Amino acid sequence: MFKIKFHSAFLHPAFISLVIWIILVLLIPVSFSKYRVKKISEEVLRSNVYYFYKDLDLDGNSELITIDLADIEQTKIMVMKDDKILNQNNLKYHPKYMRSLFTGDYNYDNKEEFYVFTISQDSIFLSIIDATGTGEAIVNMRFIDSWIKNPQSNNIPYIHCIGILANPEINYKDFYFYITSGYCKQPRNVYRYIIGNDSLVKSPLSGAVIDRCIVSELDEIPGNEFVLNTRATGNLDENVPYTDQYSWLMVLNNDLDFLFPPLKFYEYPSRLSVVPICHNGEKRLVAFHDYYGVQNFSSSFYLFDIFGNKLAEEEYNDNEKSYSRLFINEESIDETFFFLKNRNTEIQEMDCSFNTVRTIKLPEIVGADPIDFLDINLDGRKEYIFLGRDGKSIIITQDNFSNPLVHKFSTEIPALFISAIVNVKEKPMFFLQTANVGTYLRYEKNPFYFFKFLYSPGLYLSVLLFVMIIYKILKHRLEIERNTEKEIASLQMKAIKNQIDPHFTLNILNSIGSLYASGEDMDKADYIFGKYAKMIRQTVINSEQIIIPLEEEIDFVKNYIELERFRNSDSFSFIIDINPNVDLKSRIPRMLIHTYVENAIKYGIRRKLSGGFLKIFIQYVNRSIRIIIEDNGPGLNSTNTLTNSTGKGFVIVKQLIDLFHKLEKIRISTSMNNITGQNGEVLGARAVIELPVLKS
Repeated sequence: MFKIKFHSAFLHPAFISLVIWIILVLLIPVSFSKYRVKKISEEVLRSNVYYFYKDLDLDGNSELITIDLADIEQTKIMVMKDDKILNQNNLKYHPKYMRSLFTGDYNYDNKEEFYVFTISQDSIFLSIIDATGTGEAIVNMRFIDSWIKNPQSNNIPYIHCIGILANPEINYKDFYFYITSGYCKQPRNVYRYIIGNDSLVKSPLSGAVIDRCIVSELDEIPGNEFVLNTRATGNLDENVPYTDQYSWLMVLNNDLDFLFPPLKFYEYPSRLSVVPICHNGEKRLVAFHDYYGVQNFSSSFYLFDIFGNKLAEEEYNDNEKSYSRLFINEESIDETFFFLKNRNTEIQEMDCSFNTVRTIKLPEIVGADPIDFLDINLDGRKEYIFLGRDGKSIIITQDNFSNPLVHKFSTEIPALFISAIVNVKEKPMFFLQTANVGTYLRYEKNPFYFFKFLYSPGLYLSVLLFVMIIYKILKHRLEIERNTEKEIASLQMKAIKNQIDPHFTLNILNSIGSLYASGEDMDKADYIFGKYAKMIRQTVINSEQIIIPLEEEIDFVKNYIELERFRNSDSFSFIIDINPNVDLKSRIPRMLIHTYVENAIKYGIRRKLSGGFLKIFIQYVNRSIRIIIEDNGPGLNSTNTLTNSTGKGFVIVKQLIDLFHKLEKIRISTSMNNITGQNGEVLGARAVIELPVLKS
């Protein structure tokens, strides 16, 4: 019965709809990103001009800052608002690698200045321009440092702005930045420019290539600490402190002195990514040293305290040599960090024990470094922007790498310059400059995102409705067929009711009457009459039932046999052996066993003058009920079996078996054969019925 119910569950409309729904979801993926990128406009830009949008006067409407490098002798900087020129400044020399423009309010006047570095043959200069205030350069061509060019390379130094940070000693903020290069010998330092008194603080002499700087408050002493990520590029052969032949763990205090002596890691090529995290309420440093050279060095995770003491180490087994990066939410340091492996589409969020807390799927990106990390929709949270592996797309994620979004362009992206735009009349946009083409994009919440929660159930309900309609149509047709079959079966059962031999009925009644008339054995007469009455009642009352429990059929057959014994003066004996494992509630076609028993008595046992016997075995074999009916009559031949009356019974039984299969999907098998001795003599006949178990 369980098998039947299990089979029926698979044919239920709800299950069929579920299967179809799963196939549709897999074959027809529908993207419901929480965010979307909408292209607003596109325009051709002037050559050798960088375009930046910044809200310098903090009025909610951006100014356009253009940096024109067409003149090889000077840099022309123009600030515009509402298509009107607010200010123009000319700087000697050119800035380099203008992928972004740093702005900040150092003097708390609610107006942001922008900071521009220019480079001469061997010098680096800083200019700070107050474009929406006085319009003048607050700092004009302030010398920062000399740079020593490597004769084997044309490489020039990279300058990275860290930020404007409060100075508790004076009523101004200080400007922090670092300068580094893979090939230039110097400078490779972190700088603190105190604008209020025009003084410059420089970190100790170092040959380490600075890859990134994270600002954090690690200890209880007022002021920030600066966690440096470094690379071993192997470009300096000279004996300089902290040579780039190795990667170094470096942390600077607010005065740009080492918080603890730098820690050395394997030789080049390698990369050390370090992030501050919290662990049990205390600040810690997690480091990943990524060695991607040919030597037999392994990449490893490390856990340090803020004084550089190693607390834990775990080897990272990965045969793929590539750049990797650790990330955190820098604005709220948590107890977990993010690990991004280059050429991998997964980001692992890990704890201080280097266990993976969760895995985040990410579209394929170039390298492990984002293009930028800024708030492009001005919702107070920054977004990561990566370059796609195909070179024609950007991937945007939240600061915890959730909700990755891919935006494709028609052509490859040669260069990227991104800055946020604030517009009073419209939603915030961001600007992307690729070569001489400027694209205005809007990154916003997807208004159709809520359909994500309706799509799947809606699709399922639609499929279910469709399947239910088909199911109802088929069920209606099947119901018509079943009603027809039941009507036929009803007629068949009426015919079966009439299959009780009239001679059998007359003989029984005459015998019972004789007992009553003689008064010899009234108890036997009552007993036999009760058996006959019960058999007739079972036949008449249940004549409309096609399928009955096994126990009812056995009870009917037992009554019939006892009446036949009485009618034949107890000339034969019988046994009914039922295996205890047989479920008597199992359902079978009505009159199934009776027809074979009737045949055995009529054409088997009655032909013996004495000593006849009838055996009925009901067994449970291989999840089926096996019914064996044996007699010790003359056996089966053309003259003594399947004659008129019983032959008609077998025809009806066959029809019942076919109908039973249609209604219950269970196929019954039957067979009849002779019982033979060792010498081949016929000892009787045997009928075998096999039916799979079907409980009510």
